[in-house]
Amino acid sequence: MVPRDGLYDRYRMDTDLDEVARDPRVSGADFFRQLPKTRVDSRIGPTLTPNF
Repeated sequence: MVPRDGLYDRYRMDTDLDEVARDPRVSGADFFRQLPKTRVDSRIGPTLTPNF
């Protein structure tokens, strides 16, 4: 079950890293900005990889 209004509920696999970086509990999101997202067809349908 996905928590309602959580990051995954709001963005699924395309999280707004600027919003994550503004969270005081997060020390940084720079590592994730370096990783290119790729759309991949899977058995469950199209997904983005890496999935964060």
